[in-house]
Amino acid sequence: MLKSKIYCSYAQLTAKEQKQFAQYVVALHAEKKTVVQLLRYFQNADADIPPRAEIFRQVFGVQVPYNYRKISDALSDLYLLVEEFLIWKKLFQNKLSERDFILLEIFRERGMHQLFGQKLDRLAQRLERQEPRDMWSFLDRLRVHHQRYFHRHTTKADKQTNEVVDAMQALDRFFIASKLVYACELKSRAKIIQEKYPISFLPQIREAIREVKSPRPIHFELYLSVLKLLENPSTKSFTKLKTYFYTHAQQLYFEDQSAILAYLINYQAQAIKEGQEGAVAEAFALYQFGLDNHMFIENHYISHVRFHNIVNIACNLGKYDWAADFMTDWEAYLDAANKASAIVLGRARLAFARGEFESVLRTLQEVKFSDVFYAIRSRVLLLRTHYELHSETELILGLSKSFEVYIRRNRTIQKLTKLGLLNFIRALRILVDWKFEKLGSTQKLEQLHPVAYRDWVWAKLAEK
Repeated sequence: MLKSKIYCSYAQLTAKEQKQFAQYVVALHAEKKTVVQLLRYFQNADADIPPRAEIFRQVFGVQVPYNYRKISDALSDLYLLVEEFLIWKKLFQNKLSERDFILLEIFRERGMHQLFGQKLDRLAQRLERQEPRDMWSFLDRLRVHHQRYFHRHTTKADKQTNEVVDAMQALDRFFIASKLVYACELKSRAKIIQEKYPISFLPQIREAIREVKSPRPIHFELYLSVLKLLENPSTKSFTKLKTYFYTHAQQLYFEDQSAILAYLINYQAQAIKEGQEGAVAEAFALYQFGLDNHMFIENHYISHVRFHNIVNIACNLGKYDWAADFMTDWEAYLDAANKASAIVLGRARLAFARGEFESVLRTLQEVKFSDVFYAIRSRVLLLRTHYELHSETELILGLSKSFEVYIRRNRTIQKLTKLGLLNFIRALRILVDWKFEKLGSTQKLEQLHPVAYRDWVWAKLAEK
């Protein structure tokens, strides 16, 4: 489809970038007159792009017979130029070493040996002065040492053996750094989906890190601390990682900032599920740190899941005005596909926290929640709201039965999450249908583990 390529890519350019792209095309591809004509049409086109035949008529005039191949080729050529422009723009936005390596390749291929050597030495000196900021920094060092040994225009006798030694060390450190990143992610995934993944060389990785002279790379220290937190979760390991991360966060690139912050948040999310004191406040502080340091915006968007989690945490702490302000300030960063659902569920959650239960019911009717994330949370909120309103027992039990069927039939919900939700339904039924003595019912609730929305369940139990 037309919109899936040229229109979507061109539409994603800002007004300034569209102007730059036009200058780029005219300066470098003025000979492609059909493409230039087509670009002028796009510059003045409405958001609704018409069929190819209409574009052909607008570009070439009504007197020219319609030629499907001609307009298709022109659209394809324009799309390729958008790609070329984006690559060019990204290249000049990227870290300097990427451009330097391209220039090195050009100098080497053209036999410009003196310029090649000078550029290579300057790049090596710059990398030597810099603290490695991510795992790719070690790969940059490997590439430099490789070039200095294998591609310098010198005789075999003039080659320095230390370049091979340094290349080997850079390779080892790149392996260690990348292995730590992927090992942490696999261990985190294993906890979520309750599966085990084989991870080779971890003991050797730890031993190799111990042999690295102090001060060790920040990247090593951070991900080694993440690994310890995942393998042996504890307040001590959490605090150590958080402190080190807060101290060095600005020295990391966005990808590592976002990943490590997520590990810290996930730890507190589990602590909240277990009812640990202070976990909600700690989670809120982590979210606040991420917001203040711009760690949640990726590709111009904030995750709709994270958006809702932040609202939920703020509501749990009674920060109602803060939650309302957050939704107002950040809803513009939600992607179009989930925006309506995220905003409605957020408003409903805030109304529930404020005790405006009738408003919750009205708000939840504004959107049909089809995504499983929203379907689960909206149904739980609906059940909790009806309980707070003292709705008919038959109504609550009927809604809980429907929700149970949905949970059991859905194959995308992780096992542990599914168990927690089913236990929430069981707990709700015990609360609603209080047929037993309080002691007996309390014992039945205590036997349920894990229980989603545990704090709310126990708060309602305390009211009995």
